[in-house]
Amino acid sequence: TYNGSTNGGRYKSVADAFSREGPYAQLIIAPDNAGENVKWRSAPKPNRVLDAKQACWDYRGQGRSDWRLPRLSELYLIWLNSESINQSKGFTPLGNDATYWSATEGGTSDQAYTVNGLGYTRLQAKTNTYSVRCVREVR
Repeated sequence: TYNGSTNGGRYKSVADAFSREGPYAQLIIAPDNAGENVKWRSAPKPNRVLDAKQACWDYRGQGRSDWRLPRLSELYLIWLNSESINQSKGFTPLGNDATYWSATEGGTSDQAYTVNGLGYTRLQAKTNTYSVRCVREVR
């Protein structure tokens, strides 16, 4: 589980990410996507425009403003529970053919991890476009 001190940086592999990070103990999943066809980052590194993270920062689902992009471990946990999530009242189903951005970076500075509807986790170029489903922590 997340211990608050080892998350961050770029991970060498999915196993590395899963061994160093974990889901927050109490996590709320946004009832719908914050965006479709969103780049992780559209501007060159000096500008630091993080489109996928900004989509969550701007998201106001359930009248809340504390949404964030999920870590890879959290996004994978969402995928593992997607069948029951998709049956929940008030939730827009997670797309079976959709791919979602995570906040977890890996490989080069221009790559971040995604999880698709089949549960495949891959490093993708940050300029590719995918969906964004936000989470927030219960404190």
